[in-house]
Amino acid sequence: MRFHFHISFTGLCQHNNLYCLQQLSGEASMANIEVIETSPNSFSVTVHGSHITTHQVSVKPDYAGQLLDATHNASELVAASFQFLLDRESNTSILRSFDLSVIERYFPEYPKAINRYLK
Repeated sequence: MRFHFHISFTGLCQHNNLYCLQQLSGEASMANIEVIETSPNSFSVTVHGSHITTHQVSVKPDYAGQLLDATHNASELVAASFQFLLDRESNTSILRSFDLSVIERYFPEYPKAINRYLK
């Protein structure tokens, strides 16, 4: 399943398989994030910013369940997580392959902050 996330000032909106997510600051303000579910719980993420990068991300269902409410899915969580990361580092600094739970090792505020990115 392919999800395309484009950073804009429209907030979270859905148009068929397109999602728009709001972001104001940092690298994310210029980023275009494409999330493709490659298999259950695995995603390929392409970030089109000043440089194009591709990342392989796994999401354990139990971990996603701790972070998500019923109104969002794992693809949206991955896209929001990349927005979170892009507010803190460039896309070229983001690990190329990782499990989503690794983010909180580097950024302990991630579990509490991610809800702001999902709104």
